[in-house]
Amino acid sequence: MSRIQGVKVIHWNPRLPIGTGRFSRHIPGRVSTNNFGDLLGPEIVKRLVEVRGYRARKRLRSPNLLTVGSILHFAKTNDVIWGSGKNGKIAVSMHKFQNLDVRSVRGPLTRDYLISRGACVGEVYGDPALLLPYLFPEMIKDLKIKKRGILFVPNLHDFEMTANSSAEVLNPTCHWRDCIKAIVQSEYVISSSLHGVVVAEAFGIPARLVDSGTEPPFKYEDYFKGTGRSQTHSAATFRSAELEMQMVEPPQINLEGLLASFPSDLWKPRSTKYTLN
Repeated sequence: MSRIQGVKVIHWNPRLPIGTGRFSRHIPGRVSTNNFGDLLGPEIVKRLVEVRGYRARKRLRSPNLLTVGSILHFAKTNDVIWGSGKNGKIAVSMHKFQNLDVRSVRGPLTRDYLISRGACVGEVYGDPALLLPYLFPEMIKDLKIKKRGILFVPNLHDFEMTANSSAEVLNPTCHWRDCIKAIVQSEYVISSSLHGVVVAEAFGIPARLVDSGTEPPFKYEDYFKGTGRSQTHSAATFRSAELEMQMVEPPQINLEGLLASFPSDLWKPRSTKYTLN
């Protein structure tokens, strides 16, 4: 959780236990997972709040904001959802909320699930990480510096799938800015990490999805359908993706709609309106 001008922005970044014993989770000094995709939500919200000059509102309690990631199961009643998605690994019983303030969701599969729970959800789709080039324009300059042809971006638990690969492999627990820079400086991205694909497509870099060895397909299908594509066109392995180099349909994204759905009312805004350049 990060607090940004009085608003709690929820994200997933658990601390790793030291050892496997029953008391290992109580040992001090544990380090956080720091999976780059899971850290993007608070950074995106922080940048939007900064560029718009928002300030904290004076009130006893502000609802939590959930954004980038498959973190819907962390939501509590009356929390605000902006671009979040359902996690295919989490049981329905783990979703404890009764009502949510949904501004946008990652894709139509998450929308259908929330509607089945009685929520009112419009058809505004997209992972907020798609806004990275517009909120962090300083990153665009890296597009001109290509340091590699292909970059493998494994899901946090898929490192073994990249064994014997000929391409460079990105460690997704590097600093989030370094991960984005590596992706932007590549000609082509092959990824079992959802945000490896999302970040690449945000910057116009061709990305091929690889079936994860640990993640169910729900979140990938949700994102692809939310960006105008009926199929995920995934490869079975990193090696087969490298050999086939099959291009996928480019994403269809309504960035203005995604930006307009940002819950600016959680803060005290200034009069100047921010628009995409």
